[in-house]
Amino acid sequence: MPTFESKLEASNYRPTGFDYLRIFLALSVVFWHEIITCFGINAQVNAISDPITRPIFGAILPMFFALSGFLVAGSLERTTNLGQFLWLRAIRIFPALIFEIVLSALLLGVLLTQLPLVEYFSSPQFYKYFQNCLGIINYELPGVFVNNPHPNVVNGQLWTVPFELDCYISLTLFAFVLAAIKSKSGSVLMLIAVIIINLYGPIFVIQNHISLMESCVMGQELVICFLFGVCLFKLRAIIPYNANLAIISGLAFILLMQSNVGTTLIPLPAAYLTAYLGLKTPKVWKFLKTGDYSYGIFLFGFPIQQAIASFGFVEQKWPLHLALSLIFITIWAVISWHLVEKHALKLKNLPSNLIARLGTKVAAE
Repeated sequence: MPTFESKLEASNYRPTGFDYLRIFLALSVVFWHEIITCFGINAQVNAISDPITRPIFGAILPMFFALSGFLVAGSLERTTNLGQFLWLRAIRIFPALIFEIVLSALLLGVLLTQLPLVEYFSSPQFYKYFQNCLGIINYELPGVFVNNPHPNVVNGQLWTVPFELDCYISLTLFAFVLAAIKSKSGSVLMLIAVIIINLYGPIFVIQNHISLMESCVMGQELVICFLFGVCLFKLRAIIPYNANLAIISGLAFILLMQSNVGTTLIPLPAAYLTAYLGLKTPKVWKFLKTGDYSYGIFLFGFPIQQAIASFGFVEQKWPLHLALSLIFITIWAVISWHLVEKHALKLKNLPSNLIARLGTKVAAE
């Protein structure tokens, strides 16, 4: 029976299924946000309560985080040290995030605020908004989207960012523990790690952080989905790649989403189904070869949907709202990739190059 490892080897460790899955999940987030931006939060609550739509929309973020865990674990394994790994995560997350936040504040906000610009720029809320660049989430800009079905919120999608940062910090901690064990000095650290796993609580996320969005799952459960993705990668040599297990995982996820305690048990089936689909190797669509646009779709989706809704494209006009949103979101995702993200990734060797130059300078002196 094939394993996850054999599937990775057959694809030269570059299965194309993950490319399609990233785009599909990013677009699914846009469809999910279509409900709240066009109809308001009560409509989103109803969608979560509906036994048919709940598992459909409820699968998006767990699969997104599980996918990230599987791929990021591979990145960690390929890097030479934890510092390099954290640098790679930083240049993947923050440049595009900062780009989106600055554009939202200085372009979208300036064009759509209902306040005089002097009042807009002098508001403490305007300056507090830039804390988003550090992962400290602030949803509002002064006078922006005040009459929308989901009023005032500029970037509701960012509620997951602190939990994503928590994922990387958690993975770094566990990698440190594993390194300590290899050096035969990690028994106490391993005990701490076991306690953290069993009594898991967010390591990074500020406890009073709240989301102005409704979600089928809690942020803490998304972190565990990420960690299960990591586990599947680490155990890839013994995990069977089996269609029946994928079907069972999908059915288990649907059933668990219908139960009162289901969301605490979804990480494993969500992670297995995600990895199974990602390890497939369909032919790559030419558009996907030009860049990874999934992060840009995620970042720019909600503000653009809110902006279009502010012009009255809501409720009965939702098909036009969706069409316009997809067009503009795609455009800005492409701009973000080619203007910011791909250039930031070129800096991946910057720390090692700086260390090498410093070492050369010290040796010369």
